Amino acid sequence: MRFTALTNGLLDVQRADLLSELQDHGTTALVKQLQAVELQGAMVAMFDAALQDALDAVNGFQEAKRIIEQTGDFELRDRFEILQRAANVLKHGRGRSHDELMAQRGQLPFRVGAEDEFFNEGNVSDLATLVKVDSKFLRHCVETIDLVAALIRRTRPTAWV
Repeated sequence: MRFTALTNGLLDVQRADLLSELQDHGTTALVKQLQAVELQGAMVAMFDAALQDALDAVNGFQEAKRIIEQTGDFELRDRFEILQRAANVLKHGRGRSHDELMAQRGQLPFRVGAEDEFFNEGNVSDLATLVKVDSKFLRHCVETIDLVAALIRRTRPTAWV
């Protein structure tokens, strides 16, 4: 629940910033960024809630990680941890999760930037963010969620995920 609340808090700030900018500039880039923020927030919140319910756990993500580790699927565990770190960076900004992603950024399926780095230099509608929330990032989220849900269904057939 804490994960969802914090993620939604950051997404609310991003949403407010985008809506403010859209008042002055109705560019396609701003509209697409707003759509990505909305989709990412809904996806993370829904998955967290589904895990909590299905696993009867206060922290669905922690319980899912424990299940993944029990199966020995360390590749999925690593992928799931990357997703958690990215969500933490979107929630909190710079910190341990961002440092860990920066150390791996050449191997990640989405873009992570330094604090002073812009993803589209010169594009005034490009929001300063440390994780680029675009189709690559959203695809990685969806694929990871699907893989984790499938593993949970295999290991706990009575769990609804």
